[in-house]
Amino acid sequence: MTDVSEPAISVVMATHNRADLLPRVVEGLAAQDGVPFEVVVVDDASTDDTWQALEGLAAAAPFPLRPIRLTRNVGAATARNVGWKAATAPLIAFTDDDCVPAAGWLAALVRELSDHDLVQGRTLPQPDQTARFGPFARSIDVTGEYGYYETCNMGYRRSALVDAGGFDESFRYPYGEDCDLAWRVKDGGGSSTFATDALVYHEVWPSDYRSHLRDKKRREGLVLALKKHPQLRAQRGVFQNGAHSAALVATASGVFLLVERGPAGLGVALTGGLTYAWFCRRYHHGPARKIQWFGILPLHFVADLCEVAVLARASARYRALVL
Repeated sequence: MTDVSEPAISVVMATHNRADLLPRVVEGLAAQDGVPFEVVVVDDASTDDTWQALEGLAAAAPFPLRPIRLTRNVGAATARNVGWKAATAPLIAFTDDDCVPAAGWLAALVRELSDHDLVQGRTLPQPDQTARFGPFARSIDVTGEYGYYETCNMGYRRSALVDAGGFDESFRYPYGEDCDLAWRVKDGGGSSTFATDALVYHEVWPSDYRSHLRDKKRREGLVLALKKHPQLRAQRGVFQNGAHSAALVATASGVFLLVERGPAGLGVALTGGLTYAWFCRRYHHGPARKIQWFGILPLHFVADLCEVAVLARASARYRALVL
């Protein structure tokens, strides 16, 4: 094992109930070279075999891997704070338990962090999982610095994290807390950049409608992030995407049809429905065959209304209108 008693960078990762994915992450980390590093993994009170898996991986890993077990599920923001505060290096890299860093990832982050306070790397879906893509599949594709700073692939100077106070633990779900942290660092004068050669591959979670709907509750974090950072809010406007506004238009046109049952009502309802169909195809993944869109459109419509409802509730909670 290489002597890494003084690591140049610490990799921090929070995990929960994903014991089966952890060996792949460690394999990707084992391929890193060019910089001494350590890894801190925080088990956020998993109920599966995560802790046992981490103990085994820590014993066999060709680099220092330190697992930390929390006795209570506290969420990703708090778990990551525990991790980076326990780390020892002056630079901190974050990735997630459903990611695999490519070779050269850490070296690229270290190079950029010599001149910047935070660095976002490139994230692509796992290339061997493309068959999983479908209308409701989930993955992450980041090829530029768009302002969201997803923690699946980020690097920070430790001093920047200390000055910003780390992740805001008031975010109830793992969504938006990473964006908020980056913008607080930037608002404090920190400089940022994008590193194309700092590559991480993200899991493609198969198309599953129930999981797609359950995932919507996390979107409340977006409202809180936009509330805290008006400059980011100015880039987005009120609606998260065009499909949401079109879904509301289609709903209103349907209500109008119930009130006005003549040709006028039918015309308005048809226009509203076609408008939603156009925006849906623009903003959402669809099936391989165009004919299948007739079955997918109603499902996307329900999901969009569910997401609007989550955002509307969060808008009332945080007093910031985002739909």
